[in-house]
Amino acid sequence: MNQNNQYDPFGQTPQNPYEGDPRYRDNSYGQDPYGSPSQSYQQNQYNLQEEAYRPYEQEETTGRNPYVRERSDPFYDGAYVNGQKEPEEEKKKHRFLFWLIFLLALLVFLYSAFQLFKIFKANWDERREKDRIIEIGNIPDDPEGAFKINWEGLRAVNDQIKAWIIVPDTNISYPIVQTTDNEYYLSHTFSKDENYAGAVFIDYQNKPDFSDNNTFIYGHNVKHETMFSQLEKFMDKDFFDQHKYVYIFTPEQNYKCEVISFHSTYDGSPAYRFGIMDTKTWKDYISLVTAPDLNGHVRSDVTMGESDRMATLSTCSFEVNDAPSERRYLMHLKLVPWIGSYQQDQGQGPSSK
Repeated sequence: MNQNNQYDPFGQTPQNPYEGDPRYRDNSYGQDPYGSPSQSYQQNQYNLQEEAYRPYEQEETTGRNPYVRERSDPFYDGAYVNGQKEPEEEKKKHRFLFWLIFLLALLVFLYSAFQLFKIFKANWDERREKDRIIEIGNIPDDPEGAFKINWEGLRAVNDQIKAWIIVPDTNISYPIVQTTDNEYYLSHTFSKDENYAGAVFIDYQNKPDFSDNNTFIYGHNVKHETMFSQLEKFMDKDFFDQHKYVYIFTPEQNYKCEVISFHSTYDGSPAYRFGIMDTKTWKDYISLVTAPDLNGHVRSDVTMGESDRMATLSTCSFEVNDAPSERRYLMHLKLVPWIGSYQQDQGQGPSSK
């Protein structure tokens, strides 16, 4: 047996197959002559791992994690498209598109904000005007109480005023005007200020003193529930049954109008008849707006004779997709002269202008 290597049966020194490999510090085939085999194996495993990550190691003085790539590395300098750095022209183009989209969005936002401001201001002006006109006219909350309308004060604001209307348990308390067409007061208030809510007005073809068989009175149905919008409450059967009267005041005569019917129809329907009618036409019209199959409600305890006169309130309906359409609400009223506790104004009568 070879004393240099007791494991060599032929007495020859075996060749080291890993000689020259820097991962091994001696010729002990993975064994550290100064340590245990397990320690040498662990050291060799560490050397292998260190060798595998050697391309990423950095100098210890940098304080950087050797296994984290940072944007300061050359291969993170700028964006890549198919492995190539984005050209400067492309960057400028992207910046231009970004600012263009931003400016367009800003313009849309500012325009929308301006339109909303105009709507809110119009609503505010409308309500403020109504409060001012009610104060000028000395209009009461309770039409059955003792009061005297200041017609002269109202004429000073608008000499085209013909009457005042009050519908109990709604916010409908407005002056009624009339001019030479049905367009102007669609977009102008009682004070003649431009406003999309408009004013309540008599059809220009009617006589201003309610002497026609049927006098049509128009008012907008606006989303913020002013003008004639709350007439829609009468589509509810209980509300209709509980509210039998509408009040119309004029400088010459006051009326405690009996509600005949309320229904939904379309613009230009046979229910849109006004003015002086012959006897037969008038009777047919009364039968039409009091028919049991009317698309709405009819009060059976109110009768209309040949000599009776009617006022009809008209407004838009949002029955179709909650949007404006050809649908209309009509309320038919029997004009019943009334004195009550009202103190009649002895001043100038309604103007024929």
